[in-house]
Amino acid sequence: MKTGFNFATFFKEKLKCDLIKIEQITGGRNSQIFKVEDSKGGKFAAKIYYINAADHRDRLDTEFNALNFLWSNNIKNIPEPIVAEPTNDFAIYEYIDGCSPLLLKISLQDIDQACEFLINLNKLRTNIDSEKISSASEAVFSINSLNEDLKHRYNRLMALTEKSERLLECQNFLSKNLYPFYKKLLIWSKDKLLAAGISIEKMLTKAERVLSPSDFGFHNAIRRPDGELIFLDFEYFGWDDPAKMISDFVLHPGMNLRPELKRRFIDKMLETFDIKGNLRVRLSALFPLFGIKWCFILLNEFIPADMARRDFSGNSSNNHEKRKIKQLNKAKKMLKEVATNYEQFYNFD
Repeated sequence: MKTGFNFATFFKEKLKCDLIKIEQITGGRNSQIFKVEDSKGGKFAAKIYYINAADHRDRLDTEFNALNFLWSNNIKNIPEPIVAEPTNDFAIYEYIDGCSPLLLKISLQDIDQACEFLINLNKLRTNIDSEKISSASEAVFSINSLNEDLKHRYNRLMALTEKSERLLECQNFLSKNLYPFYKKLLIWSKDKLLAAGISIEKMLTKAERVLSPSDFGFHNAIRRPDGELIFLDFEYFGWDDPAKMISDFVLHPGMNLRPELKRRFIDKMLETFDIKGNLRVRLSALFPLFGIKWCFILLNEFIPADMARRDFSGNSSNNHEKRKIKQLNKAKKMLKEVATNYEQFYNFD
């Protein structure tokens, strides 16, 4: 946001109302979010996006256009996009009254709401405006492209040179535990695909891809007083592999869903998106590899640029050492779960 920018002036000029209250609220991990109230009784969410020269993703443009696309096509369990101000890296959205879902109390009905949202979203896949939608952030359309992404993440973490006991512990975990198992797992996954007659090089066709919010789940949702879930955070929206969309929802460490909830979600997704009849095999082969990717994602706290983004949001502790310890322990736990269960997909107990 440019120096000297004034929210009150912006509201007066763009929304024709006087701003009477603005307060920062918690929730975002990549952006600053403010609750704004105007003189007419209106409430809005102002989202200021983190900008870094090393990250070329236009989060504001992706999210605002995604929500515009969905809202204009009658998908309303999202915040209504009001106005974008790209020169100042922020946008104004409808403010949703409600609370974050209690993750320990997620129900089968909540899973059904999430599934219904993804199903309705993908009814728009043939809409003419869907042609303008790009690939989701970090989308993968073959096991080989996923392998390249995982190798990049490993090399990036191993290239860090900060002299600290915690980084040394992280890199030892990567080189002695995670990476050796990953190489073994990659062979297993490729063999499983080849045995089912599925190419490991051919990219998914457009007909096999899905529209995905990417970082999708109850951690990015608000429950209205009537129980309806409103889904948030479309910064990574775009076309993706349905196996990735399903895996990310089930594996997300921020939700820690119960086994019966994971099964319900997978069953409904396979029923809807298994267009060619091979998604179940692809999912079982790729699911553990996406688990490995989550190990790397959890370790992003060791990457200076990612740490700076968390600090910018104002919703994470500034004790970087504690954050690194916490994330490293989560990554170790994730690897253990993947290594224990990778040959028994669906065994979440």
